[in-house]
Amino acid sequence: MDDQDSQAEGNPPSGTAPSSLSSRRKIGRRLAQGLYYIMIGAIGVAVVVQVSRQVFFAATPPEPARFASCDEGLRELVVAIERGRHVAEWSTADGGDTDEEVALSRYRTVVETAWRHRDAVAAMCTGERRAALDAVERLRYSEEHGVRSQAGELTALRARVRKLVGQSSDEP
Repeated sequence: MDDQDSQAEGNPPSGTAPSSLSSRRKIGRRLAQGLYYIMIGAIGVAVVVQVSRQVFFAATPPEPARFASCDEGLRELVVAIERGRHVAEWSTADGGDTDEEVALSRYRTVVETAWRHRDAVAAMCTGERRAALDAVERLRYSEEHGVRSQAGELTALRARVRKLVGQSSDEP
């Protein structure tokens, strides 16, 4: 094949340097590839740092636990769940929130104060009491799910009941 045939096919003639466009493409590809690898590496490092912080440098609660036994700790956790549910349901003048995120945030804020000591309770509980702690944990997340799913529904129902019963909306 001679130079005219290769030029007709779009190839540079033999013995000439490749065009600057192709070298620019190579540089661009290498830069993009380098940025991609840097980004993947940064994500990997961030994940390792986060996991390491949670596993090896877990935060301790700022205040000491207010209980001395497994049973007292379990009761404290259950009471926190009940307080959280109550705060999420009755935190506004109309008896609830139509925004599930607001209700959920209120629930979590109240529950978290006692649940910071969950590991201390787990250390005190053995055998059957450990099973009780597992049940309390399931209750916590079930209540959280209930707060989330029922925030809008309960607000409408409460308003309807108040209207039917004739109760003022500023009373709990």
